[in-house]
Amino acid sequence: MERLVFLGWNDTGAQKKFIIAPHKGQLTGVQGNFTPSSKKGICAFCHQDERVGLFKADIKARGNTDNFRAIGQYVCADSLTCSANTKSTARLDAFIEELKS
Repeated sequence: MERLVFLGWNDTGAQKKFIIAPHKGQLTGVQGNFTPSSKKGICAFCHQDERVGLFKADIKARGNTDNFRAIGQYVCADSLTCSANTKSTARLDAFIEELKS
């Protein structure tokens, strides 16, 4: 774990992605739907040209517990490669912050 920026894995059967990352001094987990793409693209977290997919998480809208909204980013399909390529956690932190707010 000392060399990883975050730990992530895919559940291909359920089309889900799970990420555990340090955020504001503690480990934070996020999960969402993951739809792999057949093409390479720029990852939102590591900003490298890799095999990506759409990672989309649903969150409750503020002030209304009945409404949800989706937040999505194209991220690496291979989380270990993404973690190794990540030079700055700013994009990952911003994504987690948006999901948790």
